Amino acid sequence: SFGNATLREAHTNRSPYAYDFNPAEWKDKYDSNQDDSFSLIKFEESGASKAFASFYAVHGTALSANNTLTSVDNKGLAALWYEQEAEPDSLPGQNSFIAGFIQASVGDTSPNTLGARCEDGSPCDYETSTCIGSNGKNTTSTCIGRGPGFGDEAARELSPTGGYDWRSNEIIARLQVDAAKGIMDRTDLLSLSGTVKSAKMNVDMNSYTFTLPN
Repeated sequence: SFGNATLREAHTNRSPYAYDFNPAEWKDKYDSNQDDSFSLIKFEESGASKAFASFYAVHGTALSANNTLTSVDNKGLAALWYEQEAEPDSLPGQNSFIAGFIQASVGDTSPNTLGARCEDGSPCDYETSTCIGSNGKNTTSTCIGRGPGFGDEAARELSPTGGYDWRSNEIIARLQVDAAKGIMDRTDLLSLSGTVKSAKMNVDMNSYTFTLPN
């Protein structure tokens, strides 16, 4: 069965300046500058829920670049939490229920929902996403995105990297878990039937060539 919901709080458009170049008649079709749809396909067998595949557009970059630990970011944490809550007696990887949190039409959908800020806390330049660095010139490296956990000092003390990003990652993951639960609990989902198929393709980009128009 299939259902969807609207989830606005778990992402933000990191380049609204670029989005605003779209024609007005095109933008008038939408009430947001990004895809806020959270869609889910629910799989059942003999009347029991076995798995779901959900699709939502948010970058897997809630953890900052200074994180040196192996991580699956907000998508993987959402899957881990949902599966643990569905089967609390099963160890990770040994559960039978599968929660799929899959990337959708991601575009500029950043998990840094508090926006990008300069080191002094002022907003980054709207057009160039830059800040004036110590050399007196505008640089992108000093324009840093802030996730929803920014400022949570209690969480920062527990972070293995000493940053707010771990808390931000948890918030973005939890919003997706809650959205999935909301759909899974509904009784008005669109019924589907048929065979489930999948395809996987690996592309060696080292051998891929293309010519630019210019």
